[in-house]
Amino acid sequence: MKTALTAEGVLDPKESQIAHLAGKAGDVALMHPFLVHGFGANQGQSIRFACNPLVQLRDNAETERVDSNYSAVELALRRGIGLE
Repeated sequence: MKTALTAEGVLDPKESQIAHLAGKAGDVALMHPFLVHGFGANQGQSIRFACNPLVQLRDNAETERVDSNYSAVELALRRGIGLE
């Protein structure tokens, strides 16, 4: 299932493609690196905080290695583009 892209370049997902997540103070959500996420309006009585830490690879990612010794990120990339 593909997500529609409007003429303005804005993603327009179907409701079935949206997953809502709510946690409590101290909760951590680990998400797939290809996930596009947004923030809704704060409807609560407390401050909301989200952090997306910068994670960088040590070397350029390789999707075709002779020895097949892929890093976890490279494996995720390969799966994401249909090589696994």
